[in-house]
Amino acid sequence: MISEIKYMTEKYSNLQFYGYKNDALLRIEALILEHSGTVLITDANVAQAQSGFLDALKVSQLVIAPGEKTKNMQQVEAICDFFNDAQLDRGGLVIAFGGGVVTDVAAFAASIYLRGVSLLLVPTSLLCMVDASIGGKTGVDTAWGKNQIGSFYSAENVLICPQFLETLPEMEVRNGIAEMLKHGTIADENHFADLSDVISKPFALTDIIPYISRSIEIKTEMVQVDPNDKNQIREKLNLGHTFAHAIEQISDYSVPHGKAVAWGLLLAAELGKELKITTPETVKIIEKAVCDLFPEPCPYSPSTLFEYMKTDKKRENESIRFLIPNEIGNVVIKPTSIENPPSFFT
Repeated sequence: MISEIKYMTEKYSNLQFYGYKNDALLRIEALILEHSGTVLITDANVAQAQSGFLDALKVSQLVIAPGEKTKNMQQVEAICDFFNDAQLDRGGLVIAFGGGVVTDVAAFAASIYLRGVSLLLVPTSLLCMVDASIGGKTGVDTAWGKNQIGSFYSAENVLICPQFLETLPEMEVRNGIAEMLKHGTIADENHFADLSDVISKPFALTDIIPYISRSIEIKTEMVQVDPNDKNQIREKLNLGHTFAHAIEQISDYSVPHGKAVAWGLLLAAELGKELKITTPETVKIIEKAVCDLFPEPCPYSPSTLFEYMKTDKKRENESIRFLIPNEIGNVVIKPTSIENPPSFFT
Protein backbone atom coordinates (compact mmCIF):
# COMPACT_ATOMS: atom_id res chain seq x y z
CA MET A 1 0.00 0.00 0.00
CA ILE A 2 2.84 2.43 0.79
CA SER A 3 4.41 1.97 -2.65
CA GLU A 4 1.02 2.55 -4.30
CA ILE A 5 0.52 5.71 -2.25
CA LYS A 6 3.92 7.05 -3.33
CA TYR A 7 3.21 6.22 -6.99
CA MET A 8 -0.22 7.87 -7.01
CA THR A 9 1.03 10.98 -5.20
CA GLU A 10 3.81 11.43 -7.75
CA LYS A 11 1.52 10.76 -10.74
CA TYR A 12 -1.37 13.10 -9.88
CA SER A 13 -0.31 16.46 -8.50
CA ASN A 14 -3.53 17.41 -6.69
CA LEU A 15 -4.01 13.97 -5.10
CA GLN A 16 -2.15 13.41 -1.85
CA PHE A 17 -2.16 10.00 -0.21
CA TYR A 18 -1.47 9.33 3.46
CA GLY A 19 -1.45 6.04 5.29
CA TYR A 20 -2.12 7.57 8.71
CA LYS A 21 -4.41 10.30 9.99
CA ASN A 22 -1.61 11.99 11.92
CA ASP A 23 0.27 12.56 8.67
CA ALA A 24 -2.91 13.86 7.05
CA LEU A 25 -3.40 16.25 9.96
CA LEU A 26 0.08 17.69 9.50
CA ARG A 27 -0.58 18.29 5.80
CA ILE A 28 -3.91 20.01 6.47
CA GLU A 29 -2.31 22.24 9.11
CA ALA A 30 0.37 23.22 6.61
CA LEU A 31 -2.27 24.13 4.02
CA ILE A 32 -4.14 26.21 6.59
CA LEU A 33 -1.02 28.29 7.17
CA GLU A 34 -0.78 29.01 3.43
CA HIS A 35 -4.18 30.78 3.37
CA SER A 36 -5.61 33.95 4.84
CA GLY A 37 -8.37 32.07 6.61
CA THR A 38 -9.90 28.59 6.67
CA VAL A 39 -13.36 27.14 7.21
CA LEU A 40 -14.44 23.51 7.33
CA ILE A 41 -17.72 21.87 6.33
CA THR A 42 -18.70 18.43 7.59
CA ASP A 43 -21.86 16.58 8.57
CA ALA A 44 -23.16 15.42 11.94
CA ASN A 45 -22.23 11.76 11.42
CA VAL A 46 -18.65 12.54 10.44
CA ALA A 47 -18.32 15.14 13.19
CA GLN A 48 -19.11 12.46 15.73
CA ALA A 49 -16.99 9.71 14.16
CA GLN A 50 -13.95 11.96 13.62
CA SER A 51 -14.37 14.28 16.60
CA GLY A 52 -10.80 13.95 17.83
CA PHE A 53 -9.34 14.78 14.43
CA LEU A 54 -11.67 17.74 13.91
CA ASP A 55 -10.98 19.11 17.39
CA ALA A 56 -7.30 19.25 16.50
CA LEU A 57 -8.04 21.60 13.59
CA LYS A 58 -8.40 25.06 15.04
CA VAL A 59 -10.67 26.48 12.33
CA SER A 60 -14.30 27.60 12.08
CA GLN A 61 -16.49 24.57 11.38
CA LEU A 62 -20.04 24.21 10.09
CA VAL A 63 -21.79 20.89 10.76
CA ILE A 64 -24.65 20.18 8.37
CA ALA A 65 -27.31 17.48 8.45
CA PRO A 66 -26.26 14.17 6.87
CA GLY A 67 -27.99 12.66 3.86
CA GLU A 68 -28.88 13.44 0.27
CA LYS A 69 -31.72 15.79 1.21
CA THR A 70 -29.06 18.24 2.41
CA LYS A 71 -27.90 18.72 -1.19
CA ASN A 72 -30.05 21.71 -2.13
CA MET A 73 -29.73 25.40 -2.93
CA GLN A 74 -30.94 26.42 0.53
CA GLN A 75 -27.99 24.57 2.04
CA VAL A 76 -25.59 26.20 -0.42
CA GLU A 77 -26.87 29.62 0.60
CA ALA A 78 -26.46 28.72 4.28
CA ILE A 79 -22.89 27.61 3.65
CA CYS A 80 -22.09 30.83 1.80
CA ASP A 81 -23.57 32.79 4.70
CA PHE A 82 -21.23 30.85 6.99
CA PHE A 83 -18.27 31.77 4.78
CA ASN A 84 -19.24 35.42 5.00
CA ASP A 85 -19.80 35.31 8.77
CA ALA A 86 -16.34 33.78 9.12
CA GLN A 87 -14.97 36.69 7.05
CA LEU A 88 -13.49 34.29 4.51
CA ASP A 89 -11.85 36.28 1.73
CA ARG A 90 -10.53 35.34 -1.71
CA GLY A 91 -7.30 34.13 -0.16
CA GLY A 92 -9.19 31.72 2.07
CA LEU A 93 -9.51 27.94 2.07
CA VAL A 94 -12.62 25.77 2.26
CA ILE A 95 -12.13 22.24 3.60
CA ALA A 96 -14.90 19.79 2.68
CA PHE A 97 -14.49 16.96 5.17
CA GLY A 98 -16.90 14.09 4.69
CA GLY A 99 -18.68 11.92 2.17
CA GLY A 100 -20.08 12.70 -1.24
CA VAL A 101 -22.92 14.92 -0.05
CA VAL A 102 -20.54 17.13 1.93
CA THR A 103 -17.97 17.39 -0.88
CA ASP A 104 -20.63 18.05 -3.54
CA VAL A 105 -22.42 20.83 -1.70
CA ALA A 106 -19.40 22.44 -0.03
CA ALA A 107 -17.41 22.40 -3.27
CA PHE A 108 -20.29 24.02 -5.13
CA ALA A 109 -20.49 26.75 -2.50
CA ALA A 110 -16.71 27.26 -2.75
CA SER A 111 -16.98 27.55 -6.54
CA ILE A 112 -19.47 30.44 -6.40
CA TYR A 113 -18.50 32.28 -3.21
CA LEU A 114 -16.52 35.39 -4.25
CA ARG A 115 -16.40 33.70 -7.69
CA GLY A 116 -14.26 30.92 -6.30
CA VAL A 117 -12.00 30.24 -3.32
CA SER A 118 -9.41 27.54 -2.68
CA LEU A 119 -10.79 24.09 -1.96
CA LEU A 120 -9.45 21.05 -0.12
CA LEU A 121 -11.41 17.80 -0.22
CA VAL A 122 -10.90 15.23 2.53
CA PRO A 123 -13.16 12.25 1.70
CA THR A 124 -14.13 10.11 4.67
CA SER A 125 -16.35 7.57 2.89
CA LEU A 126 -15.20 4.91 0.44
CA LEU A 127 -17.61 6.12 -2.24
CA CYS A 128 -16.32 9.66 -1.96
CA MET A 129 -12.70 8.54 -1.84
CA VAL A 130 -12.86 6.52 -5.06
CA ASP A 131 -15.35 8.60 -7.00
CA ALA A 132 -17.14 11.73 -5.73
CA SER A 133 -13.98 13.59 -4.69
CA ILE A 134 -12.23 12.91 -8.01
CA GLY A 135 -12.80 15.06 -11.07
CA GLY A 136 -14.14 18.43 -9.97
CA LYS A 137 -17.89 17.91 -10.37
CA THR A 138 -19.97 19.75 -7.79
CA GLY A 139 -23.72 20.02 -7.52
CA VAL A 140 -27.05 19.97 -5.73
CA ASP A 141 -30.38 18.28 -6.32
CA THR A 142 -33.61 19.97 -7.34
CA ALA A 143 -37.29 19.06 -7.39
CA TRP A 144 -36.85 17.89 -10.99
CA GLY A 145 -33.76 15.73 -10.55
CA LYS A 146 -30.40 14.87 -9.04
CA ASN A 147 -27.33 17.09 -9.56
CA GLN A 148 -29.25 19.42 -11.86
CA ILE A 149 -27.41 22.53 -10.67
CA GLY A 150 -23.64 22.52 -10.27
CA SER A 151 -20.26 23.38 -11.67
CA PHE A 152 -16.90 21.99 -12.68
CA TYR A 153 -14.51 23.19 -9.99
CA SER A 154 -11.31 21.33 -9.27
CA ALA A 155 -10.01 21.16 -5.73
CA GLU A 156 -6.44 22.36 -5.35
CA ASN A 157 -5.85 19.33 -3.15
CA VAL A 158 -7.64 16.04 -2.53
CA LEU A 159 -6.30 14.27 0.54
CA ILE A 160 -6.77 10.49 0.54
CA CYS A 161 -6.32 8.66 3.84
CA PRO A 162 -7.94 5.20 4.09
CA GLN A 163 -7.64 5.30 7.88
CA PHE A 164 -10.68 7.59 7.88
CA LEU A 165 -12.71 4.63 6.59
CA GLU A 166 -12.27 2.61 9.78
CA THR A 167 -15.43 4.07 11.34
CA LEU A 168 -17.66 3.38 8.32
CA PRO A 169 -20.71 1.14 8.72
CA GLU A 170 -20.65 -1.96 6.50
CA MET A 171 -23.41 -0.56 4.26
CA GLU A 172 -21.29 2.49 3.46
CA VAL A 173 -18.37 0.24 2.50
CA ARG A 174 -20.68 -1.69 0.17
CA ASN A 175 -21.90 1.57 -1.36
CA GLY A 176 -18.32 2.48 -2.21
CA ILE A 177 -17.60 -0.94 -3.69
CA ALA A 178 -20.48 -0.41 -6.13
CA GLU A 179 -18.61 2.53 -7.68
CA MET A 180 -15.42 0.48 -7.77
CA LEU A 181 -17.21 -2.30 -9.66
CA LYS A 182 -18.40 0.37 -12.07
CA HIS A 183 -14.81 1.43 -12.68
CA GLY A 184 -13.85 -2.14 -13.45
CA THR A 185 -16.80 -2.60 -15.80
CA ILE A 186 -15.76 0.52 -17.71
CA ALA A 187 -12.03 0.03 -17.99
CA ASP A 188 -10.42 -2.93 -16.23
CA GLU A 189 -11.76 -6.48 -16.24
CA ASN A 190 -9.06 -7.59 -13.78
CA HIS A 191 -10.12 -4.91 -11.29
CA PHE A 192 -13.72 -6.09 -11.62
CA ALA A 193 -12.70 -9.73 -11.21
CA ASP A 194 -10.57 -9.00 -8.14
CA LEU A 195 -13.36 -7.07 -6.42
CA SER A 196 -15.94 -9.69 -7.39
CA ASP A 197 -13.79 -12.38 -5.80
CA VAL A 198 -13.45 -10.39 -2.56
CA ILE A 199 -17.20 -9.78 -2.17
CA SER A 200 -18.18 -13.35 -3.09
CA LYS A 201 -17.39 -14.35 0.50
CA PRO A 202 -17.34 -12.58 3.88
CA PHE A 203 -14.95 -9.65 3.69
CA ALA A 204 -13.60 -6.77 5.76
CA LEU A 205 -12.62 -3.22 4.89
CA THR A 206 -8.97 -4.28 4.89
CA ASP A 207 -9.74 -6.59 1.95
CA ILE A 208 -10.98 -3.63 -0.10
CA ILE A 209 -8.31 -1.02 0.71
CA PRO A 210 -5.69 -2.48 -1.69
CA TYR A 211 -8.03 -1.75 -4.62
CA ILE A 212 -8.74 1.90 -3.81
CA SER A 213 -5.78 3.25 -5.73
CA ARG A 214 -6.74 1.45 -8.95
CA SER A 215 -10.28 2.85 -8.87
CA ILE A 216 -8.92 6.35 -8.30
CA GLU A 217 -6.47 5.85 -11.16
CA ILE A 218 -9.20 4.74 -13.59
CA LYS A 219 -11.38 7.75 -12.88
CA THR A 220 -8.51 10.24 -12.77
CA GLU A 221 -7.13 9.16 -16.13
CA MET A 222 -10.54 9.56 -17.79
CA VAL A 223 -11.09 12.95 -16.19
CA GLN A 224 -7.67 14.22 -17.25
CA VAL A 225 -8.46 13.43 -20.91
CA ASP A 226 -11.99 14.88 -20.77
CA PRO A 227 -12.22 17.24 -17.76
CA ASN A 228 -15.48 18.96 -18.71
CA ASP A 229 -17.35 15.89 -19.95
CA LYS A 230 -17.40 16.96 -23.60
CA ASN A 231 -15.65 14.19 -25.54
CA GLN A 232 -17.58 11.00 -24.66
CA ILE A 233 -14.74 9.74 -22.49
CA ARG A 234 -15.64 11.01 -19.05
CA GLU A 235 -19.26 10.31 -19.96
CA LYS A 236 -18.52 6.60 -19.59
CA LEU A 237 -18.20 7.15 -15.85
CA ASN A 238 -21.98 7.64 -15.87
CA LEU A 239 -22.44 3.89 -16.36
CA GLY A 240 -25.44 2.85 -14.28
CA HIS A 241 -26.13 6.40 -13.16
CA THR A 242 -29.10 7.17 -15.40
CA PHE A 243 -30.91 4.29 -13.73
CA ALA A 244 -29.39 5.10 -10.34
CA HIS A 245 -30.50 8.73 -10.26
CA ALA A 246 -34.05 7.69 -11.18
CA ILE A 247 -34.00 5.08 -8.39
CA GLU A 248 -32.81 7.64 -5.87
CA GLN A 249 -35.39 10.19 -6.95
CA ILE A 250 -38.36 7.80 -6.96
CA SER A 251 -37.36 6.46 -3.52
CA ASP A 252 -37.14 10.02 -2.18
CA TYR A 253 -33.44 9.28 -1.64
CA SER A 254 -34.09 6.46 0.81
CA VAL A 255 -31.99 4.20 -1.45
CA PRO A 256 -28.33 5.16 -1.00
CA HIS A 257 -26.33 6.17 -4.05
CA GLY A 258 -24.04 3.14 -4.07
CA LYS A 259 -26.88 0.63 -3.97
CA ALA A 260 -28.67 2.57 -6.70
CA VAL A 261 -25.52 2.47 -8.84
CA ALA A 262 -25.19 -1.29 -8.34
CA TRP A 263 -28.80 -1.85 -9.42
CA GLY A 264 -28.26 0.61 -12.28
CA LEU A 265 -25.20 -1.31 -13.44
CA LEU A 266 -27.24 -4.51 -13.69
CA LEU A 267 -30.17 -2.77 -15.37
CA ALA A 268 -27.82 -1.24 -17.95
CA ALA A 269 -26.47 -4.71 -18.70
CA GLU A 270 -29.99 -6.13 -19.02
CA LEU A 271 -30.93 -3.29 -21.37
CA GLY A 272 -27.79 -4.05 -23.36
CA LYS A 273 -28.76 -7.71 -23.61
CA GLU A 274 -32.13 -6.76 -25.11
CA LEU A 275 -30.40 -4.43 -27.57
CA LYS A 276 -27.92 -7.22 -28.44
CA ILE A 277 -25.00 -5.15 -27.18
CA THR A 278 -24.24 -7.03 -23.97
CA THR A 279 -23.55 -10.76 -24.06
CA PRO A 280 -25.61 -13.02 -21.78
CA GLU A 281 -22.37 -14.12 -20.06
CA THR A 282 -21.49 -10.50 -19.24
CA VAL A 283 -24.95 -10.00 -17.73
CA LYS A 284 -24.45 -13.08 -15.55
CA ILE A 285 -21.06 -11.84 -14.35
CA ILE A 286 -22.46 -8.43 -13.42
CA GLU A 287 -25.57 -9.96 -11.83
CA LYS A 288 -23.44 -12.21 -9.61
CA ALA A 289 -21.34 -9.29 -8.35
CA VAL A 290 -24.33 -7.03 -7.76
CA CYS A 291 -26.26 -9.75 -5.91
CA ASP A 292 -23.23 -10.53 -3.75
CA LEU A 293 -23.07 -6.86 -2.82
CA PHE A 294 -26.82 -6.20 -2.45
CA PRO A 295 -28.89 -9.42 -2.44
CA GLU A 296 -32.27 -7.71 -2.65
CA PRO A 297 -33.49 -6.90 -6.20
CA CYS A 298 -34.36 -3.42 -7.42
CA PRO A 299 -38.04 -2.87 -6.50
CA TYR A 300 -38.76 -0.50 -9.42
CA SER A 301 -39.66 -1.54 -12.94
CA PRO A 302 -37.79 -0.13 -15.95
CA SER A 303 -41.01 1.49 -17.18
CA THR A 304 -41.46 3.34 -13.89
CA LEU A 305 -37.83 4.45 -13.85
CA PHE A 306 -38.02 5.69 -17.44
CA GLU A 307 -40.54 8.38 -16.47
CA TYR A 308 -37.98 9.84 -14.08
CA MET A 309 -35.21 9.58 -16.67
CA LYS A 310 -36.93 12.05 -18.98
CA THR A 311 -35.42 14.94 -17.01
CA ASP A 312 -31.98 13.34 -16.70
CA LYS A 313 -29.23 15.91 -17.18
CA LYS A 314 -27.59 13.74 -19.85
CA ARG A 315 -30.59 13.93 -22.18
CA GLU A 316 -29.84 15.45 -25.58
CA ASN A 317 -31.92 16.01 -28.74
CA GLU A 318 -34.98 14.27 -27.27
CA SER A 319 -32.94 11.20 -26.38
CA ILE A 320 -31.35 9.72 -23.26
CA ARG A 321 -27.74 8.65 -23.56
CA PHE A 322 -27.37 5.26 -21.90
CA LEU A 323 -24.02 3.70 -21.09
CA ILE A 324 -24.08 -0.01 -21.92
CA PRO A 325 -21.39 -2.58 -21.06
CA ASN A 326 -20.72 -4.79 -24.06
CA GLU A 327 -18.17 -6.75 -22.00
CA ILE A 328 -16.38 -6.29 -18.71
CA GLY A 329 -13.82 -3.55 -19.29
CA ASN A 330 -15.60 -1.77 -22.13
CA VAL A 331 -18.78 0.27 -22.50
CA VAL A 332 -20.58 1.95 -25.39
CA ILE A 333 -22.89 4.96 -25.54
CA LYS A 334 -26.41 4.26 -26.83
CA PRO A 335 -28.76 7.23 -27.38
CA THR A 336 -32.36 6.15 -26.85
CA SER A 337 -35.41 8.05 -28.03
CA ILE A 338 -37.61 9.42 -25.28
CA GLU A 339 -40.70 9.17 -27.50
CA ASN A 340 -39.97 5.66 -28.80
CA PRO A 341 -37.95 3.81 -26.15
CA PRO A 342 -36.91 0.14 -26.44
CA SER A 343 -39.43 -2.46 -25.30
CA PHE A 344 -37.30 -2.89 -22.16
CA PHE A 345 -39.02 0.23 -20.84
CA THR A 346 -42.59 -0.66 -21.82
